[in-house]
Amino acid sequence: FGAVTAGVFNVIDLATGSSVFSGVPALSATNDAESGCMAYALDFTPVRQPGRYRIGVPGVGYSAPFAIDPQVNRPVLTALLRLLYHQRCGIAIRPPYTTHSHAACHRSPALLVDIYHSLDDVMKELPKHVVKPRRTIDGWGGWHDAGDYDRAGWHIFVATSLLDAYDAFPFIFADGDSNIPESTNGIPDILDEVRWGLEWFKRMQDPA
Repeated sequence: FGAVTAGVFNVIDLATGSSVFSGVPALSATNDAESGCMAYALDFTPVRQPGRYRIGVPGVGYSAPFAIDPQVNRPVLTALLRLLYHQRCGIAIRPPYTTHSHAACHRSPALLVDIYHSLDDVMKELPKHVVKPRRTIDGWGGWHDAGDYDRAGWHIFVATSLLDAYDAFPFIFADGDSNIPESTNGIPDILDEVRWGLEWFKRMQDPA
């Protein structure tokens, strides 16, 4: 209602406090499915100068600050790659790469079983499914699944998704993006993370 009454919105440069663009709100929904309110579209596409801004609507208020920048989503990319580093299995996670340290885990040889299913369903039955003659596999590596330290074969899709991203936009990925142990090895960090997953997948193959 206020946007219609004011008939205008302003894009305000936080550095100067001045308006760099004015436009007219366009009604997009009288009963928005998500909020139940009237919704308006504010098109400020012409604002291209990198910086921090907020939207002001007279009589209504101001938006939260936001950034305009060609690299505006880089923090999301960095956070994703660092998340995968923190989920790595089989190595110590420690400074200078993180402040959330833990020792290396899951380095003991693992028994091969002849069943693949949710561990929540069959954990108590696993001893009955140990392959005979007993064989072990060096199964460390990959990424922990959620908070339960589980890992699953479908994690290969993490690697393939990262490869798809690199294939589509190789120019946005660099060595040193995410402060991981492999940073500065001359290979983009995203490919280092792919290799981490692929090496685990290779290690998990039954040699027989």
